[in-house]
Amino acid sequence: MEHYFESYRWYPQRSGRVDLVVDRARENGVDQEPVVRQEIARLLSLQMVSQWTASRASAARALGRTPGAEGSVGKLASSEISRSAARVHSLIGGASGLLRGSDAPLDGVIAEVLVSTPGQSIAGGTDEIQKNILGEKMLGLPREPSPEFGEPFRLARRNG
Repeated sequence: MEHYFESYRWYPQRSGRVDLVVDRARENGVDQEPVVRQEIARLLSLQMVSQWTASRASAARALGRTPGAEGSVGKLASSEISRSAARVHSLIGGASGLLRGSDAPLDGVIAEVLVSTPGQSIAGGTDEIQKNILGEKMLGLPREPSPEFGEPFRLARRNG
């Protein structure tokens, strides 16, 4: 299972680089602004809850339990953390976060965060699909209607 996350490690911008927000806020002199502080607190709280959920899922796997909703919840949380981090980075640095290259803050890492944020909602199954999974599996909601339900794939309707 560890190899599954290898591709994630090499590109930390996907996670929004939450580790940079407090120092960047101090460096840019906005660490005492109430809105910035509130958004940073919200972001750090989201990240901590996400880490706790991941730890709980790992502990359950170690005990041989079947995974529950943690995967979908974790995916939705990572999307929200990424969006929140992009918002906070924008509050902290303003338009300078859009720069890339050696003249940019942190050599363009912030621009990479901002550009990669929308992809986080798509990668690993869109947020909408994850919400459907949670609704069906955890809340017992009915599946979305499908005229092909129960038919073999070869008979299913296709685009084109």
